[in-house]
Amino acid sequence: MKKSLFCLIISMATIAYASDSRLYSDSPEAISARIAPVGQVNIKSDGTPAPAAAPTKTAAAKPVNHGEEIYNKYCVVCHSAGVAGAPKAHDKDAWAPRIKVGLDNLVASAIKGKNAMPPKGTCVECTPEDIRAAIEFMQPKSDG
Repeated sequence: MKKSLFCLIISMATIAYASDSRLYSDSPEAISARIAPVGQVNIKSDGTPAPAAAPTKTAAAKPVNHGEEIYNKYCVVCHSAGVAGAPKAHDKDAWAPRIKVGLDNLVASAIKGKNAMPPKGTCVECTPEDIRAAIEFMQPKSDG
C-alpha cells in the first residue's frame, strides 16, 4: 500500500512538473543572452594583443534569490501544485499555521521529512541554510 501511494505521489509530482508553464516561458532573446559568449580574444599578426573590442550589449543578469533557486530546482514540483498536501508557495492560508510554529521548527521538519515529503524533499545535498532559504522564499510575501 505504501509503495502504491509513493508511486502515485511521484506520478502526480511528475505530471505537475511537466505541465508547469513557467519552465517553458523563456523568450528566444533571453535564451540567446544566456548562451552568448562571455568574451573574445583578438591577437594581431605580430603577436601583440589587439585593442579590446567594445563590449557587446547583453541583457542585465537578474540577481537570483538563493531560496528561489533552490525552490525552482527541487521544490516546485510539489509546492506549485500542492501535491500530497504540500503547501503551495506563497499561499497565505496554507502557510499561516506553519508560520506559527516558527522557522526553526519548519526547517527541522523539512530536514527530517513530513508526511509524504521525504527528508529534505528531493534535495539530498541541500544544507540546512538551503532548506531555510527555500522555506523563506515559499512563505507568503508581506503586503507592506
